[in-house]
Amino acid sequence: MRKIETARGSWTIYGINLIPSDSIYQKIKESIEQNRLEQRYLQTITGHRNPILVDPQDRSIEFLSF
Repeated sequence: MRKIETARGSWTIYGINLIPSDSIYQKIKESIEQNRLEQRYLQTITGHRNPILVDPQDRSIEFLSF
């Protein structure tokens, strides 16, 4: 689990290991701030091919492993 502080609040990311210096961390942060949270877009920017669950109300993104 990793928290990302964005202009749209604090989001929790599950299922992948992130550190703030990773380019994927920055891409996810930008996608949250631009409200581009569609699974296909997140898969494109992260390279993650399994399902990705986004819960805007809970401010969470879960990268599933199956």
